[in-house]
Amino acid sequence: MTNRDNDRPPQRRRKPPDGRKPGRQPPGKNAGKRRRPPRVGLIPATAIVFQRLGYSLSRSPLIPIIGGLLALGSIIFAVVWMLTNKNAYDVYVGDEYITSISRDRDISAEWIANNALARLAADLQTSVQVDLEVEITPANRQRNRLSSTDYAIGAVYQTFRTSPFKQQAADIVINGDAIATLSNESIALSLLDTIMRSYAPAGAEIVRMEWLDDDVQVVPRYAAPEEIEIPERVLAVMTHKTEQESTYQIRSGDTIYHIGRRQGLSHERLIELNPNIPEVRDGNIRAGQQITIVTPRPLYSVRTVEVITYNDVERRFVEERPTASLAPGARGRVIQEGRDGTREVTAHLTRIDGVEQERQEITSRTLIPAVPEIVEVGI
Repeated sequence: MTNRDNDRPPQRRRKPPDGRKPGRQPPGKNAGKRRRPPRVGLIPATAIVFQRLGYSLSRSPLIPIIGGLLALGSIIFAVVWMLTNKNAYDVYVGDEYITSISRDRDISAEWIANNALARLAADLQTSVQVDLEVEITPANRQRNRLSSTDYAIGAVYQTFRTSPFKQQAADIVINGDAIATLSNESIALSLLDTIMRSYAPAGAEIVRMEWLDDDVQVVPRYAAPEEIEIPERVLAVMTHKTEQESTYQIRSGDTIYHIGRRQGLSHERLIELNPNIPEVRDGNIRAGQQITIVTPRPLYSVRTVEVITYNDVERRFVEERPTASLAPGARGRVIQEGRDGTREVTAHLTRIDGVEQERQEITSRTLIPAVPEIVEVGI
């Protein structure tokens, strides 16, 4: 077998048309200057070094080892980066995992909890208290698996909403015992004010209201929603009345009709309560006499003092005219018929559980003067 390459005639190298030797460049503006060697990358430089040392990179047994070491280093670097580079926060409520959020923002567990509580308070229209704690821990998570902060707050809010929590409330405490729990202090105070005002006429000018024999207070606290009662039910319990017998002393000007009207008792009921007092049956009661009445008394009594203005009778008086025509001390004819006048009285009216107890006159003025009765009297 022949080598055809050896049969070919040798080819002569062609000379450049300008007569220069092959391999040389034409002179330019940088002619005569020392050229800088071209920049060589790390891998080509390594190849050159190996070539100069007489090795061929493609045949060197060190290349697989170096490649393996580089791959192992890359894996170790990736693992270390995943373990040390925390790009997210895991959000927990108690021991329950909620979601993960990015660490791009400076967010604290307290900030997330406060925003969730604010949303729950706005929903319930009152401040709330939750025993659960919100915690965040650094973690490494995929970017597409992270939630927004709004979603995290909403998720924590839902957890709070479905977990046991307490909301702002107020206890009505009477003589040291809590008898009712209402949704807030304002509602409790308003309810007590309504109870006390119910024992005075509508539109009355009340100057003082107080509980008669009880120490009534409103104490704020946080309570579970199931502890809170309906105001109407509390009102019904506190104003429930039972009949209690008491003694009433007849005052000047009293009549059976007026006593029964003030106490809410009929004449028949007064007779039933006083079977041994015939004056009650006949209606001829007198001042200073004592009778038995029944007063509806609520569980908790209230004293109210109000300002009232009313017209009262200004009693006429008798003027005696002495005369010698009659025996000493004898009364003669009436010279002038007298008549009662009218005066306007302003007084403090005290009620207990709506029942009038006393009137204290403050001021008065005469509207129609009384006309005296003039009578002759012997001297």
